[in-house]
Amino acid sequence: MKQSLFNLSVAILTLFCGIFTVEVFRIDQKPIPTFPMDKEIFEVPLVEKLSISETVDSEFLEYINEKTIHAWYSLDSYKGMPEVAMINFYGANFDDDGNNLGKMFFYAGVYTHLFKGDVDEGFAEAIETTVTGNKLKFRTKKLKGIEYRFQGVFFKNKMTGEQDEKVLRGSLQKFVKGKKVAEVRGSFEYGEPYCLY
Repeated sequence: MKQSLFNLSVAILTLFCGIFTVEVFRIDQKPIPTFPMDKEIFEVPLVEKLSISETVDSEFLEYINEKTIHAWYSLDSYKGMPEVAMINFYGANFDDDGNNLGKMFFYAGVYTHLFKGDVDEGFAEAIETTVTGNKLKFRTKKLKGIEYRFQGVFFKNKMTGEQDEKVLRGSLQKFVKGKKVAEVRGSFEYGEPYCLY
């Protein structure tokens, strides 16, 4: 099931790549954001406390149950994690055949620069992704011995927004051989997914 939903995610990303390619030839090309590796890294302060009231807007619950969500979230800097590019998050309420599942299935992970030239190999896929109300939590498979854990809150009762709008506040942790070696907290900006190839 996870593999087939992953394949669905890849298919949707491929569709976005095709649309993006068509748009490149129709309008002036926008500069593609880069993720500098040589830049001085500093800890991003947590703008607001991570804890939030358990009350979740009913419109938000309808929002996450009625649409497909595909988003990238990023910080300006990842202290102790220079290989991290962004977080990937995907949610859908249908299977590979387009059948409505009756509830959302969520999938997440962390894009890294651990493998130069191969975006897919540098993706640390989540083992488990949990969305409870407006809270997101996931843990990734190990990639080159590194595991990432994320816990956050969609603090505007939405999972997407305008490009570079801060919609997710949370903490990303990096573990090597089961030991936490770095943690960064902050408000993550929404990014519209595009083809990385």
